[in-house]
Amino acid sequence: TYVDDFTDLDCSQQFSARIRRTWTATDGSGNRSTCIQTINLERRGINNVLPPTDVTISCSGNINTNPSATGAPYFSAYGQNWLILPTIGQCEIQSAYVDQVLPTCDGSYKIIRTWTVLDWCLPTKPDMPNQNPRYYIQVINVQDNTGPTIACPANLTVSTDPFTCCGSPNLPDVLLEDACSRIKSARARIVVRDPVTNEVLATHELDASLQNF
Repeated sequence: TYVDDFTDLDCSQQFSARIRRTWTATDGSGNRSTCIQTINLERRGINNVLPPTDVTISCSGNINTNPSATGAPYFSAYGQNWLILPTIGQCEIQSAYVDQVLPTCDGSYKIIRTWTVLDWCLPTKPDMPNQNPRYYIQVINVQDNTGPTIACPANLTVSTDPFTCCGSPNLPDVLLEDACSRIKSARARIVVRDPVTNEVLATHELDASLQNF
């Protein structure tokens, strides 16, 4: 087993923090021995911060634009990317962001996310090099790339007039649904065929009326 003793170090120190990890080994007879491991947390300055990448997500379902899902400024070290989230700083580096929502078309929009990253261990400086804080623009595209779904009614058999072979059936409604956008238009196409030869006798196209619920 082990127990950690965490010490936060100030900006004058070489490392950001230090962990004293006390390991304890116990055998079957209850005999114990311990050792202490020191883990130094390397400080990463603001010059090592990498900007977040632009992302595209779907508007359907639960839209998650939280930085833990869409990305944030980060460090790259030891084969991993370490996000600098607003609630979790990294090595005296802290971040915050502001969103602006810009509509593009019905169901789609862009989020212009402006990040501010501050290094607590450096004085504020408006220009490069060693600018502090740093500002990054991330574009989050929320797109409607899926068409509406159609709930087709069941097949229908109707009777015709015995003298004219014509009928006037009451066709059932067709249910349309879209996850993001309003249904703009719907078009119906009726094809009349000879039941024996399957020859097309007539074709009718009409714009269907839409009713919102």
